[in-house]
Amino acid sequence: MQDDHDATTMLDVAARFLPVDQVLAVLEEIPSLGHTRLRLRLTGPKGWRIRIDSWPALASEQSYTKAEYRRILQRAGELGITVIPEIAAPGGMGAALASYPELGASASALDTTRELAIVTRTDWIGIAVTRPRGLDNDAIAAFQQRVGALVERNGKTVLWPNAAPDAKTA
Repeated sequence: MQDDHDATTMLDVAARFLPVDQVLAVLEEIPSLGHTRLRLRLTGPKGWRIRIDSWPALASEQSYTKAEYRRILQRAGELGITVIPEIAAPGGMGAALASYPELGASASALDTTRELAIVTRTDWIGIAVTRPRGLDNDAIAAFQQRVGALVERNGKTVLWPNAAPDAKTA
């Protein structure tokens, strides 16, 4: 169970992109809600909202540079807010497959967590498990194990939806 001081705000810039100045304005409001975390969804079917050097075509036309992302993290830190970046997958991999069809159904594109881990100051990377048609529970469980291993290999812990960052996740 989370204490009130651990409350989290969710901002899905993958679904509806916000320029950096608008994200900064949202950050300014978060402390008044009593929240100390921002889950920032950066990927989804409409595109990836952060530029990844190793996979440049993933970024949609409207996306943040690493410098812009660092600016968001800097201001959040000044306000005492922890930003937890979130990737929607595997259902959110549509944009990745459109950019890199050779990926097929693999989760290889999620190795972008390496670059995300480098610029992210928290111990966590959120993975919002979205279910594309045709994937059963066993396939989702296998996907979660693969993604968890990728994230951990990059020095972070997966934060699954509705889990507190200090919760044990498998």
